[in-house]
Amino acid sequence: MNSPRILFMGTPDFAAVQLEYLAEKGYNISGVVCRPDSAKNRGMKLIPPPVKVSAQQFLAGVPVYQPASLRDGAGESILAETSPDLIVVVAYGRILPKSVLDYPKFGCINLHGSILPAYRGAAPIQRAIMNGDKTTGLSLMYLSEGMDEGDVFDTVETPIGETETYGELSSRLAALGREFLARGIDSVFSGTARAVPQDPAFVTYAPMIEKAEAKLDFSMDAERVCNVFRAVTPNPGAATVRAGRQLRINSMRVYRGDIPELPAGTVFFPTRKTACVVCGSGAVELLRLSPEGRRETAVSDLINGRGLAAGDVLG
Repeated sequence: MNSPRILFMGTPDFAAVQLEYLAEKGYNISGVVCRPDSAKNRGMKLIPPPVKVSAQQFLAGVPVYQPASLRDGAGESILAETSPDLIVVVAYGRILPKSVLDYPKFGCINLHGSILPAYRGAAPIQRAIMNGDKTTGLSLMYLSEGMDEGDVFDTVETPIGETETYGELSSRLAALGREFLARGIDSVFSGTARAVPQDPAFVTYAPMIEKAEAKLDFSMDAERVCNVFRAVTPNPGAATVRAGRQLRINSMRVYRGDIPELPAGTVFFPTRKTACVVCGSGAVELLRLSPEGRRETAVSDLINGRGLAAGDVLG
């Protein structure tokens, strides 16, 4: 008997990790759907999404589809060609139309980066960090027509490290998700998955991070400033302004020493090699920075090169 056919839908690195694992374990992937190639960098060269790259590397001969939308017959055409028994969605970035949801024998399942019903939406990992949460996790759910509203049939929880950035936590959750997703797929095929509705009393949302949110506001308390920094690192990247020019912050932490009475946003040097910024409450220590037009450097080098001075006001 042939193993059930899976249509995989996903786009970023987080999804590519899952696809590679399913391919390694021999799941019958009949097709892969991801977002279209996107123009990036100064040359606006078209860059394929990570899932496409992984599919071409690990699933030779399996068709890859990149429709702008699954509506207007595009979804039905893909289904006709791939005949999936199950659709697996991981950070695809599009809501599936009813015609797609209703097609597979085993339904459509989604791996989501939070413990639902918390943080429905596009940026669950980043929002959990930004809000200072101590734990997060993954959920497996059956997809419905609403955004992340479907019944949940499995979850796994993990602590969030005190200094863990979005990039670090996302990579760790992606690794955690491999066996978790495979186990969930097996339970769906075996009929042992037991889904329960989400409790509407505990629903929260995680909208996409806007670039404006990555501009650090030093009038907030130091813990909050660091949480925002962690949530937007490495993407879209935390930034502030010094003397009218952008200053990207690549590494920082809460400062635990004595803090002078200065306005929020003011730079001070506890030692000749360390630089801190006064916040609305407390202070943060800057570790590595990228001044506009220059490559990343340690703060001590900026101090020595007069790229940062005590008394500078950031923001």
